[in-house]
Amino acid sequence: MSKKVLFIGTTKAKATRRLQEEALLQHVVFDVISTKSFENTFSGTGLVVENESTHKLSSYDVYFFRGLGHRMSEMQKRAVVLAEAGKRVVERCFPLQGFPEDKIVSPSGKSQYAILPSQVISPDAARKEAEGYDYPLVLKGLTSSKGKSVKKILSSGELIAQLASTQETVLLQKYYDIEFDTRVLVVGGKVLGGLHRYRKSPDDFLTTARGGVRIKAELTHEQIEAAIEAVALQGLEIAGVDMFTAGGKVHIIEVNSSPQFHSFEKHTGVNVAREIISYIAG
Repeated sequence: MSKKVLFIGTTKAKATRRLQEEALLQHVVFDVISTKSFENTFSGTGLVVENESTHKLSSYDVYFFRGLGHRMSEMQKRAVVLAEAGKRVVERCFPLQGFPEDKIVSPSGKSQYAILPSQVISPDAARKEAEGYDYPLVLKGLTSSKGKSVKKILSSGELIAQLASTQETVLLQKYYDIEFDTRVLVVGGKVLGGLHRYRKSPDDFLTTARGGVRIKAELTHEQIEAAIEAVALQGLEIAGVDMFTAGGKVHIIEVNSSPQFHSFEKHTGVNVAREIISYIAG
């Protein structure tokens, strides 16, 4: 019997709408509520406050958190209560230690992939150490997505200028000049497929920029195994893994815990929404 699912997160994203469409086709109860509404209606003890859909919060079997943003810590407190009440929380890591940072990748325990040399650092510390870095490098905000807050930095002066307006911890990552990367989607330990994402132009270093060519990827055994391990090490069930191959070795750039999949479905023909709904509600 299918389980009742409550989605808590970004309600207007294309991925959310696709999940709603697929749930309807599979006759799965899939209600959607924003993190703000959930935070305001969650009692924290009895799980009996009615949400905006008039369904009792306690009536669901699965609670699916996505796109939490600055409400991450508050949502985790509620996820802990849900898990203690015997409810299933997606992702499995969430009620334990929270979502892992998307930009930080756990090293492979089986030497199946390499990780990009990276440093999580405060802006003040990065400014002090700016002269000692090898350039170019990539500056990322830890909560950035779709290329937002991602900058290619060419010099110490440019790094200092970019950090002048922020007090948030950032990630500095070694820059690799690649023509394309590969997004691999993993659901429940199963690789759904891959998508090559090409840079929009030779001057553009981001493969996620609008206008770049997208081509369905034929994944190698090494890429598949690397993606599965990287996701498992993060304690995730549903994730997008960004990677490239250099020197015969798979390199993992990011493990994204809230992957958008509109473009992936369009170019690969894989019904990602169906796979997710079947997995979480089966």
